[in-house]
Amino acid sequence: PPVRDAARPLARAVQSPKVAARLARFSPPMNAFWQSIRGYPIRAFAICYLVYAASQFDAAIFGYVLPAIRAEFGLTTGQTGTLIAVASVLAGLFLVGIGLLSDRRGRAKVLGISTSATGLLIAAHALVLGPLTLVLARAVTTAVGGSAYAVTGAVTAEEAPARYRGLIAGLLQTAYPLGWFISGLLVA
Repeated sequence: PPVRDAARPLARAVQSPKVAARLARFSPPMNAFWQSIRGYPIRAFAICYLVYAASQFDAAIFGYVLPAIRAEFGLTTGQTGTLIAVASVLAGLFLVGIGLLSDRRGRAKVLGISTSATGLLIAAHALVLGPLTLVLARAVTTAVGGSAYAVTGAVTAEEAPARYRGLIAGLLQTAYPLGWFISGLLVA
């Protein structure tokens, strides 16, 4: 069969002493890595990864629909920039409060509530009547959805084995481009 024929060069390469020695050096660290993140750490990472990607998806989609929002409300480019700036500053202030809340009430609880609330807040954008309500809706949505950045980062760092904390935290950051990539595919 063609699959078997294609695999023959790889099988011969693995049998060579040089390749076998390289694989032997690589394999124990990977086995130790997978053994150390099994169970709860990998589940926590997976949940945080999906939440972070979804949050980035929302940020990207808003950027894609902003020209339509601008046209809907008859805003100039300067007014649109001011609207986004004010919403971002308000979101930053709200985020500090959400961060404190996650320290007091628990990260898992805040993450669950903020993830659920973000979906409802995004849907509430359909009820926006003008620029002022858009600023408020966007500020609250960005703050609640943005809490995903801080909370997922904290949960991932706390639950990852100390030896692999940097690697796991770095892998979490790959959810950022994934969210933008998916939104780009849907908009295209």
